[in-house]
Amino acid sequence: MPFNTKHIPLLVISILVILQVAGFLLTDIVRVSEREVAIITRFGQVIDQRTAGWSVKIPYIDNVAATYDLTVKSFSVEALSATKDQQTVKIKVNVQYKIDSSKGQDIFRLVKDQKSLEDFIVPPFIQESVKASSAKYTASELLEKRDMFKSDVEKALQERLKEYFASVVAVNIENVDWSDQFDRAVEEKVIAEQGALRKKQELEQAKIQAEIDITKARTEAESTKIRGAAIRDNPETLEKAKIDKWDGKLPQVQGGTGTIIDLTNNK
Repeated sequence: MPFNTKHIPLLVISILVILQVAGFLLTDIVRVSEREVAIITRFGQVIDQRTAGWSVKIPYIDNVAATYDLTVKSFSVEALSATKDQQTVKIKVNVQYKIDSSKGQDIFRLVKDQKSLEDFIVPPFIQESVKASSAKYTASELLEKRDMFKSDVEKALQERLKEYFASVVAVNIENVDWSDQFDRAVEEKVIAEQGALRKKQELEQAKIQAEIDITKARTEAESTKIRGAAIRDNPETLEKAKIDKWDGKLPQVQGGTGTIIDLTNNK
């Protein structure tokens, strides 16, 4: 059958359409945002991870098995702990962490999806880190060294999360709730300390007042001693003092040997 050149354009178009359809059937588009990493598997085996942008995969053969969020995640977790001196305390911490964007395939081999990581891995790790850190401190030390305790929690959690290729961004202590028995003991201690301080202050004030009184008595005694010595050595000083004090008036009544004379009657 002779080939008709008139059919060439139609043949070319048909071939292009077939190739395009085949290409569409044999490829698939993968779109990954800049905040994610996608894990590609082929027959259940990890073959690649895709970061931000567009890419293709083989349909029906390759599969996007998991997508991990690379943004910083925040968790608030409570841990019922005990101090070194066996005081019960409930500690609430907020932890911010993120996964290593370059380790998506390794994370997938350990835990299949991010929800499992966040639901079953991270919260227990936080609780364990809090409990292990609080056991290093007595109750009073935990109250006084809060920043040090927070640092210990962060270090302990950092070591645990490394196992899952994640890292701690920040740890914050949101609340420390002591048992009612401990709260009463602290309150009683504060009241006792305040009472002791008040008694100490009163004792110090009494001591100061006593020293003032002693100093004043010594000063008066010394002054009396000096005046006595001055009078003894100079008798005329006493007479002069009497004269200085006399107002120039004679006594109104003067008596002697039982006789009373009214000095005011001049008649």
